[in-house]
Amino acid sequence: MSTLFSNELKALLVTADMTEQGVNIWQNNCFTVQQFSYQCSRDRSGDGVPYGSTVSSFLDFTVRISAGDSCRIFYDRLGQMEPFPFSFLFNASFNEMRKLSTCDDAMVARGYLVDVQESFETVKTAGGVQEQVLLYGRLLLCNISYLGREKVLKLMITND
Repeated sequence: MSTLFSNELKALLVTADMTEQGVNIWQNNCFTVQQFSYQCSRDRSGDGVPYGSTVSSFLDFTVRISAGDSCRIFYDRLGQMEPFPFSFLFNASFNEMRKLSTCDDAMVARGYLVDVQESFETVKTAGGVQEQVLLYGRLLLCNISYLGREKVLKLMITND
């Protein structure tokens, strides 16, 4: 759950596609993003004019989660035979019912989860000591969609 780790969250990960109509994102289904990275490339002519599709390969991410059953969803995704969405929310706000109300922008990465690694640590919090997990994941990307707050503009990055 995201609220355990910071009062000023910058990035959250949820294992759902926030671009689908009617999808509700609840705070207790979000994971605190520690870092993520990916690379994209596009072919260019000798004059520097881009052509063809923009392609990407892997998206690596690390999330901080409470120890317990929270990691299970990632291991469930390892065995899936079809791409699965992972939504990254930036500067998200939740209402009093703990439902997503706004976010500055978002990125939805769809792909195959191909690697999961965990490391455990104990962290002192205001409520005492809490065990947490740093979970590293690697996603073989199929596509990425970017969404803005003002307009729902998508830039598709696709591997064909």
